[in-house]
Amino acid sequence: GSVVRNGRGFRRISAAQLAWPFKQSRARKLLAELSHHKATLLLAISGDISHDLKDIQSALSHLSDVVSDSDKREIFRWLEKTNPSSLQTTTFRKHEPHTSTWMLRLPEWENWLSGKHPDRSLWIHGPPGTGKTVLASFLIEQIQHHCDHSPSGSRMGCAYYYCHYSHDQDECGPFLSWTLSQAGRQTRYLPGRLKRMYDRGCEPSIPELESALELVLEQLDVLYVVVDAIDESNPRSELVNLIATLVLDTRFRKIRILTTSRPYFEIERVFGAIFGSVVSMSNAAVKTDIRKMVNSRLASSYRLRRWRDEHQRIEDLLVAKSDGMFQWAELQLRKIERLRDISQLEETLQNLPVDLAETYTRILSAISPQDREYVRRVLIWVIGHSKAAWLTSNGINAELLVSAADYDLYGNRKESSSNEIDRSFDVEHLRELCDCLLTFKCVSSEEPDDGSMTSSTATLVDDAGVGSTLSKKTVYRVSVSHYTVVEFLESSYILSNPSVSYFSLSQGVIRYEFATSVFRQAIEANPDFDGTSPTDWETDREAYCLTLGCTLGIWQLDMFEPDVEFSEADHLAELALQYYSPSNPHFSRFRGIQRRIATDPRASDSFYLASLPSRFDDLIVEDESILQADYSSAKTLLCILSVPTTYTHGKFIRRCVQRLLKSCGRDYDELMNTRVSGYRTVGGSHVDWDEDESQYGVAGFEDDGQIEYYEQAFEGTVRECRFP
Repeated sequence: GSVVRNGRGFRRISAAQLAWPFKQSRARKLLAELSHHKATLLLAISGDISHDLKDIQSALSHLSDVVSDSDKREIFRWLEKTNPSSLQTTTFRKHEPHTSTWMLRLPEWENWLSGKHPDRSLWIHGPPGTGKTVLASFLIEQIQHHCDHSPSGSRMGCAYYYCHYSHDQDECGPFLSWTLSQAGRQTRYLPGRLKRMYDRGCEPSIPELESALELVLEQLDVLYVVVDAIDESNPRSELVNLIATLVLDTRFRKIRILTTSRPYFEIERVFGAIFGSVVSMSNAAVKTDIRKMVNSRLASSYRLRRWRDEHQRIEDLLVAKSDGMFQWAELQLRKIERLRDISQLEETLQNLPVDLAETYTRILSAISPQDREYVRRVLIWVIGHSKAAWLTSNGINAELLVSAADYDLYGNRKESSSNEIDRSFDVEHLRELCDCLLTFKCVSSEEPDDGSMTSSTATLVDDAGVGSTLSKKTVYRVSVSHYTVVEFLESSYILSNPSVSYFSLSQGVIRYEFATSVFRQAIEANPDFDGTSPTDWETDREAYCLTLGCTLGIWQLDMFEPDVEFSEADHLAELALQYYSPSNPHFSRFRGIQRRIATDPRASDSFYLASLPSRFDDLIVEDESILQADYSSAKTLLCILSVPTTYTHGKFIRRCVQRLLKSCGRDYDELMNTRVSGYRTVGGSHVDWDEDESQYGVAGFEDDGQIEYYEQAFEGTVRECRFP
C-alpha cells in the first residue's frame, strides 16, 4: 500500500483505491451528462450567433437606408418637379397691408389652426377675381409664423402648393412630391424606400408618395398644408379625390389641410360633404378689403393723385360695383390712371363695366388697328410659353418676347433695307399696350436672369405709372396678369363680339401658332460657324426657339381638339422635319446649346434637345447620287427617334416619320438599316476621362480639371444608334 500525508497525519491508501475511481455505469452517466451540457452550450452559442447575425443584418439594412445630407438634397430636388415658391413670393407682394385680417378672426380659422377642433380641413371658395390666391399667400405667412413661434419641442411643419393654369397638368403628383420634399426638409428625414426609387430612376406613383408621406408624418405632431386653386388642376377631379383621401384617411390624421377654389359643382359636391369648415369669399369683409386696396392705390399712385378731390367718389363707386372682385377694381384703377382730364374721368365713372368680361372687351376694343396683330402675337407667345415644357413659370423674358413677336410680324425685313421704316417695338411700348392684360415682374440687375424658381421677382408697380422710363439694367419677365384673361380669350363670349373676335384664342390655336412660330424662328436661326453664337435660352430669341423645339411634340398637336386641322398638324410636322434635319444650317447651333445644357445646373429633363446627336461624320460613299439622299434622311430619322418618346407625343413623332418616309421614297426598315456615325454631347462630371479616350471626341474641363461634358462617339445603323 501507499502512504499519503494529510493535515492530521498519514492515511494508508489501498491499490484498489489508486485504480479508476468510477464504475462503468457511473462513467457512462457522467459522459451522458457532459454530452447533454455540450449540446445545450452549442445551442445557446448558436442562438447567440444567430441573434448577433440578425442584429448585424438589421444594422446593415438600417445603414443602407441612411441617407447622407448631400443625397437628401439631391432626392428632395428630384421630388420638386413643380416648385411653387416663386408664386408665393410674387403673390404675397400683391397683398395689401391690413387686408385679409378678417379671416384671422373667424372661429373656423382659429379652430383649424389651433387643433382644438376635431375637424382638420378648411375650404375657402369664391368666384374668379375675388382674391383667393392673395388670401392664401397671407394665410401661408400666418401659418409659418405660427410654426416658427410654437413652444419648444412641438413638432410642427408647413407646406403649401399653388395649382396654376400654366402648369397644364394633373397636379396630384407634383403636389404630393412637393409636400413630401418640404416635410422631409423640415424634419431632416427621408424614407429609405424613396432613396431606393431614386437610385433605380423610378418615377414614384401616387400610392408610393402617400406611403412615404405617412412615414415622414411620424416625425411630426402636425403638418399644415395649403393648396390654392384646386380648380386649375387639369383634370381637377383627380386632385379633388386626392384631397378627400388626405382628409378622410387616418394615415394622414396629422395633416391639417386648407384649400381654395372656385365653387364648381364637382368640387362642392365632395368638399361640402367632408370638409369640417367652409368659408365663402362672398362676404362683407371682402368688400372692406377692396376698399382698403382702392384707398391705398389712390393715395400712392402718382397719376391717381391728380383726382384727389374725386378720391372718395371713385372709392365708393368701385367698391359698390366690384361685386367682391379685386381684379375688376384693379383694372378700373389702371384705366383711370391713363385718363387725361376731368371730363374723361366723369364719363368713365358713369359708364363702368358690369363684370370682368365687359372689362376685357373694352380693353381689347381700345387697341388701335395697327397694334392689334402685334398684341395678338404677344398674347400667343406669353400663353404659349407658360404652357410649354420649360424650367420656370416665372414668365418670359420681356426683351425676348418683344424680339419674337417683332420677328413674327416683320422677320428680317426691317434689316434688309436702310430705307425701310423701322416698325419694331420695345418693352416700354409693350407695357403701354398690354398693361391691363399682362404682369411685368422685374429681376434685379445684380441677379442673373436665370428664370429659375429662386429668382427674386416682384410685380412692377411704380408711381410714374404706364410709360415711365425703364432701367436698361433691369430685366423684366412677363406673364398673364390673371387666369381670367386666358379664360376670356378662350371663351365663346369673345367670338360673339365682332369688335374683339380677332383676339379669340382657343387652346389649340395657341399651341399651333406658338409651335409654328418657334419652329420657324429656330429653322431660320443664324448658323454657328465659329462656336460663338449665343446659347442662353432665357434671353436670346434664337437660342430659346432652338432649345424649345424638341419639347413641342408633347403638346399632342394632331390629337388636340378639332380646332387644329389635319393640314395644320401636317404643316407642323413638315416644320419639325426641317428642325431635326442635320443638313440645315441651324443644326450647327445645337452643339453649343447642348454643352450648356450638359453643364448648367439649371438644366432639366424637359430639354429633350440634349438627346440629339451633336454632330455627324461624313460617310464616304461610292455613288453619292444614290446614297447621299438616303444618308441625309437617315440622319434626320435618327434625330427624330432620339427624342424620348412618351405616350403624350408619340403620335406627333409618328406623323413626322411618315412624312419623312414619303418625302424620301424609302421605307422605314431601309432607313433604319442605314449606317451613320457621329458624336453626342453628354454631361461628363461623373466620367473618368482616362477610361477609354477612344470613345470621346471633345471634352470641356473646369478650372480644376474636372470634366463638364464630353462628346461620345457612335457608329452603326440608325436602329443601333437611336436614343435608347
